[in-house]
Amino acid sequence: MATPEDIARRESDRFRVLEAIYDGTGGNHLRFARFFNVATGLGIPQSEQRDALSYLTRSGLLDFHGSGGGVTITLAGVNEVEAKRRKPAEPTEHFPAPVTITINGNVGAIQHGSGNVANVAQQIGMKVDEVSALVGELRAAAPEVEPAKRKRFEAAVNTVEKLAKSGEPDGDALELAAGFLEDSLSPFIKYAGTLATLQAIVTAVTGT
Repeated sequence: MATPEDIARRESDRFRVLEAIYDGTGGNHLRFARFFNVATGLGIPQSEQRDALSYLTRSGLLDFHGSGGGVTITLAGVNEVEAKRRKPAEPTEHFPAPVTITINGNVGAIQHGSGNVANVAQQIGMKVDEVSALVGELRAAAPEVEPAKRKRFEAAVNTVEKLAKSGEPDGDALELAAGFLEDSLSPFIKYAGTLATLQAIVTAVTGT
């Protein structure tokens, strides 16, 4: 179960990476940034980066542009950062007022789950329920894939599910399957959040 400190830290990480992308691009929505490079540079653990990317894209603050973690900041993202800078002590639409977190002792990986149960795939830092949700979204998208690619698309979804939950995942095979899924869904803007989560899983497994 996520504690208030866990939630506050997660919110802080999301805003820090959004703010860094804003600074790095000068708030220009046409300039690309590498999300995972930015997040790593801020010291955000890989196991938490996927959450930040998924939240920021699904909230409309960043647009995700496929493999490699390429993102652009949206007008909503620019407004969010600038509103927080104008009045840092006040909450914005997506971020609360700041809180102070005091941590004593060593801090390990933070795990959180839905409700009171945290189901975690320990070997890659991915929650099983998150992987299952992603797989569900991908399978629901299959009918929109052109018929000639649909069978391979469904096989790639099965590969992602198997490898993401595996104790010894094959990073190369996962990247290959994810690349095909991204190519198949990239024409559909509505799947940007799904693809962002997919890329985050690949990064969590491969470390790239």
